Amino acid sequence: NIPKLRPDVAIVETTYGNRLHANRQVEEKRLIELVRECILQKKKILIPAFALGRAQEVLLILRAAIQNQEIPAVPVYVDGMVRDINIMYTRNPTFLKNTLGKRVMRGNEPFYTKEIRAIAPMQNREDLLSGSDPVIFLSSSGMLTGGPSVLYAQKLVSSENACIIITGYQDEESPGRQLLNLLENPKDASLSLGGVSVPVKCRIEQVGL
Repeated sequence: NIPKLRPDVAIVETTYGNRLHANRQVEEKRLIELVRECILQKKKILIPAFALGRAQEVLLILRAAIQNQEIPAVPVYVDGMVRDINIMYTRNPTFLKNTLGKRVMRGNEPFYTKEIRAIAPMQNREDLLSGSDPVIFLSSSGMLTGGPSVLYAQKLVSSENACIIITGYQDEESPGRQLLNLLENPKDASLSLGGVSVPVKCRIEQVGL
């Protein structure tokens, strides 16, 4: 039991304690519209995402949008720790949201479709990046601090035919936050990724999920 205290001050850690979030449905719709616009412009899209929770949310949004023909059916490649977490979700359907858990228990794949695929451990990412057709990469880490998302960003950030969509919190020192800062001050933009400075020419967007 917690003793009956009468504290004068409470210190509470919170990431978004002083902010109001945008409406979730509005932001999901905006994500779909951004993806659709970039696909029609034949851009490659990188969505760095936290492997646990956020990546699965984004996958389900993209999956539904493709099935509802809200965005064209382009390849969506899933990479990094996201793949492993997806396996754990699938193995534990009783802990999932009711509709998603029932989908798994009926024997249906919850995340992947013919368009949405996990990248094989030894698959050549360069081949996926080299084509001219639009494609979506969803990969950890969400702040571009490590993992395959850094590799994709190194190739895409200097391309005018690419877009990076940030969907989660970015630490003050992270490359993801550096990208967001460029939205306010885009002149002579460069980004440090994996110890290498790369000129920024891609489109940068933020969606408040």
